[in-house]
Amino acid sequence: MNYFVVLVLLNYNQNDYTVKCIESILNSDYSNYKIVLVDNGSTEVSAIELEKILPKDEKLVYKRLEQNIGYARGTNYGLEEGYKLNPDFFLIMNNDTILDKNAIKEMVKTCKKFNEKVLVTGKVYDFVGSGYKAENIAVILPDEKNEPHVVCNPA
Repeated sequence: MNYFVVLVLLNYNQNDYTVKCIESILNSDYSNYKIVLVDNGSTEVSAIELEKILPKDEKLVYKRLEQNIGYARGTNYGLEEGYKLNPDFFLIMNNDTILDKNAIKEMVKTCKKFNEKVLVTGKVYDFVGSGYKAENIAVILPDEKNEPHVVCNPA
């Protein structure tokens, strides 16, 4: 089965980051997804510019909020809008993220491997000096008593 994934992404006056992030998602090798982009109260000038430069793609659902309601409420709004699309899984992303083309497929595979009782986070790269430093991946998995626990760098 090809599971349906909704990616939730917030923007606040960072159009260049947001467009690069969306372009990386659209280059995914996984095809059954939609992107819910929430513009979280950007200035009117920034919002107009964003609408002009966004990729024109049926996978993109754009929602604009007139006022910034904060990261958590903005993300919850995106999740509520995404829930209307009836997804199997959600992927919440920061707009300065560049998604690896295999990331959605691997996330879905990991979720199915652990019977959908999992929270997955990918590798995070922090810019350090003249290069990037990879941070550990962490996954919350059920243990033998079906209680959640954190596993770093799962195989």
